[in-house]
Amino acid sequence: MIRGNRASNLKSHLKIHHGFELEEDKKKKRFSKSKKQDKDLLNMVIMEWIVVGQHPLSIVQEPLFKLIFTSLGVELFSANTLKEKYLPQLMALYSNPILEKIVTIDSFSITSDGWTTSNSKKIHWSAMTVHWINDQFQLNSMLLDIGDLGISATAEVICRTWEYQIKKWNLEDKNLCGTTLDGAANYQKAGSETAIFNVWCFCNRLHLVAKHILKNPKHYDLYKKCRKIVSSINKSFAKSSKLNTPLLQPGETRWNSAQHMFASLINNRDEVNEILDDELMVDNSSGEFGNVVELTTEDWENIGGLNILLEVIGETLCLLEKESNPTLPDAFPNIYILYHFIIEKLKIYKELIKIAKESITKYFKLNLDAEENELYIAAAFFFTKMERLSLDS
Repeated sequence: MIRGNRASNLKSHLKIHHGFELEEDKKKKRFSKSKKQDKDLLNMVIMEWIVVGQHPLSIVQEPLFKLIFTSLGVELFSANTLKEKYLPQLMALYSNPILEKIVTIDSFSITSDGWTTSNSKKIHWSAMTVHWINDQFQLNSMLLDIGDLGISATAEVICRTWEYQIKKWNLEDKNLCGTTLDGAANYQKAGSETAIFNVWCFCNRLHLVAKHILKNPKHYDLYKKCRKIVSSINKSFAKSSKLNTPLLQPGETRWNSAQHMFASLINNRDEVNEILDDELMVDNSSGEFGNVVELTTEDWENIGGLNILLEVIGETLCLLEKESNPTLPDAFPNIYILYHFIIEKLKIYKELIKIAKESITKYFKLNLDAEENELYIAAAFFFTKMERLSLDS
């Protein structure tokens, strides 16, 4: 029985006889107060995880994903709610530090490139990377924006997209002093109408040099044959299990991926020949002649030459791409050194040297036999990244 001060006695009674239940009740009250905050925070973190990790928004609709939240006692918002409520907050969260950093920019240049996705070839996208030199004379670069060009990526649309992106990030279009672009006609035209100084990306040119070499009639059939062989072997577990290392399939847009394919074939030459010989025997026994692709001794010699040539191009690509320092001053010396290496390494492949020379001349507009080339090559030794070269080279 409870006597005296009823409220005080009641509290004492609960503490003495029902302490566990009282503590649990307090926990529930604390949880209920913070539950709304927990729900908001967790949903915000999930949206950030989706955005930063580039996960599909539809993942929140998967039953097992929802079960994680149900187990935690937290409601998971729908995809539309996450997008409408938290995406603007995340945009501000990540945009503000960028705006604070680029507000000091006086003059800047941009690199821009366009592409389509495998899911939608009709829609074109355009990325903009901004470059500037700070007060400490350090080069800074930042991927600033990705714009939707719609279904028609004309020069006019590209210019409008750049203008919108520049204003969106509080930059002055009058301070845009140059662009670095690929060789596509629409981007070249947009660059000439937007900035005073435009550079056709040297890495893109080298990529086109490699593609031009492969598209030469004397080598294109061999290239297609190798792709077919690699695809056939990779589709069969029985065949691919005989290899020392995996065969690599090239892609049209991946720089120098053809060289990786040729190198993988060379690394598996005996195994590939054995697989093709076995297929030829089965083909002949069935009476269906001519269905199996073969690699002759001459084919293997040409594969070796193409591999060496594309490998040298790949080394030059590595020198020019992903740099934290400007590479334009040593770009032309690199091209002349590339040509020199090609001559040195392909002495027995006279035809390949000729094709390489034609391709480099086509995309770099250089006279590779001019006497002033020695000055270009000598200039390369003023740059630390060229220390691997000897004066004999």
